[in-house]
Amino acid sequence: MKAILTDGIEVFGERDVASLEGLQNLQDQADEATDRNLTWCLQGRVIDGYDYTHQAWVVDGKYVRCGHPESMNCKCYGRLHEGENINAR
Repeated sequence: MKAILTDGIEVFGERDVASLEGLQNLQDQADEATDRNLTWCLQGRVIDGYDYTHQAWVVDGKYVRCGHPESMNCKCYGRLHEGENINAR
């Protein structure tokens, strides 16, 4: 499984982990080294939160439309895939 280290805005690193225990070990190390402002999470496995791979919010396992105004005509993943199940991709 691929894990990413993030502060919620930027991705600072990637690692392969074999288990959730391995992910927890990485988180424990990050907590010791920082002021707990960095989080390790599994890439592409989101139920509620932010999908850093596609840069889109997810609620109940489905992509949520971005908050940009219509006039912006953005191509955000959330706008293009609103309502789609995250596991369908």
